[in-house]
Amino acid sequence: MTPAGGRDEARRGESAAGRDDSPRGGRAAGRDEAPRGGRAAGPHEAPRRERAAGLILAAGAGTRFGEQTKQLADLNGRPLLQYAVDAMNAALERVVVVLGHDAEAIAAAIDFGAAQTVICAEWARGQGFSLRRGVAELAGADVVVVTLGDQPFITPAVITAALAERGAHDALRAVYDGVPGHPVVLGPRVLAAVPQLEGDAGARELLARFDVRKWDASALADTTDIDTPEELCGVCAGAAPPLLGDVLTGTRLTLADAAERLERGEALPGLTPIQRRLVEDFATRL
Repeated sequence: MTPAGGRDEARRGESAAGRDDSPRGGRAAGRDEAPRGGRAAGPHEAPRRERAAGLILAAGAGTRFGEQTKQLADLNGRPLLQYAVDAMNAALERVVVVLGHDAEAIAAAIDFGAAQTVICAEWARGQGFSLRRGVAELAGADVVVVTLGDQPFITPAVITAALAERGAHDALRAVYDGVPGHPVVLGPRVLAAVPQLEGDAGARELLARFDVRKWDASALADTTDIDTPEELCGVCAGAAPPLLGDVLTGTRLTLADAAERLERGEALPGLTPIQRRLVEDFATRL
């Protein structure tokens, strides 16, 4: 299993990317979150609440995946990118998805809902370009939650919790068993510095300048990303796949059985975070 860093789509930043298209859809205003910072409220007004938005980076070619466009690879009957889009839309009202490689095909195949899509013309030069493109499109947001398009087991719950857990820190990075992952939450000071990145400087170098909280998110999501067809099948670092056919590995439950139990409010002990996400997704389609 490839960790969040060192992926085939370079996790590095470069100079500011130009805009080459008009964004589609999306809502103009972000969801209010817990108040932090800003001017003091007057005697007859409520404290200003932060405007939060979501950013999904999904522009890369995914060369290790082969000829197929990775974002459109089938996972349990749905395109891989659809999971990231649905999770972010469920957590936040204002969402931007940055596309690049095979953008036209992806835009035609994915249901983006209220999310807005933009194209990063310089996506091939590194993920830092996508970061800057997305942050520029989210002008006006006080805090931005960043996830990746090839991590299908990031949940709405972990996105919402990450926002609440940042506190007074400049940023927050979710970790899983000590390994850095996503979501990453960028506060106002970090967002203001994104356009100033130069050369190969990217998110890692950017966060190194600030006070970043590392927060264990293992109980709420799974940071598994998909780089190869083998990983898509669940062969991640030698681990058993979450599904064998339609049976949840290590249980005697099919996806349908588990989803029905979930709907009845019954406990589902022994499921991994990946399996639970699959069950929850299946239940929404019953």
